[in-house]
Amino acid sequence: MIFVKVAGGVITTKKPFTVNWTGINTIIKGLQELEEEAVIGHGGGSFSQTIEAEYEGIREGFFKIRESMDKLNYIFVSSCVAKGVDAVGFSPNSFAISKGGTIKKFFFEPIVEASKNYHPIIHRGAVLDTENLWQVFKVDELFYELAKHIKPRKFLIANDHEITSDGEAVNEIADWNFRDVVKGLDETDKQQVMDAARFSSRYRIEVHIFDGTIPGNIKRAWKFGEGTRVQVIRLPKDLSVL
Repeated sequence: MIFVKVAGGVITTKKPFTVNWTGINTIIKGLQELEEEAVIGHGGGSFSQTIEAEYEGIREGFFKIRESMDKLNYIFVSSCVAKGVDAVGFSPNSFAISKGGTIKKFFFEPIVEASKNYHPIIHRGAVLDTENLWQVFKVDELFYELAKHIKPRKFLIANDHEITSDGEAVNEIADWNFRDVVKGLDETDKQQVMDAARFSSRYRIEVHIFDGTIPGNIKRAWKFGEGTRVQVIRLPKDLSVL
């Protein structure tokens, strides 16, 4: 079993609520080439950024974000099915509840059961929060919780670009170079790498971050470790100073 995260920037364009069909088809082709059970998750890209910013802290934000992300998930899942990938979509509000911004209940059983015969596809989205009306959770956070119940052999992250630090491509991130690499990343990549390192450290598995817009990279990451290999055993105690 592996986890595959598809960044929102791969399957959407920068224009609000616009699908990147080339990106979707590239990802689907990659999923077809996998010879292993997989749970897939995708980001929101231009389907979530505008809505989340506009409705932050507002009651209506919950169903506005849900409506937007359900549309993107439907497009992605139906495209997978049309091309022979047996995919089933799961909206995060259907399997998670949070309290004060922290996931407190995670109904993992349907995803586990679905993974036996299908490719479950989860996504970034808003879940009901018992203190703050609703809370947005990234796919990385949902996978972190899911891994408590389904431990993947490997976690693949199909980004919309490769990871570079101080302008140089990064092949490996481990305990020995973690601080130096992170200091050279831009803010977006820094958060992605930190999330990957937390996952690797907690579950003792390899995470591979690669450019998912390039045809064949999903298979190469699955088979040969394409992209940036993240395997961190011990995280620095204070990540805020990085």
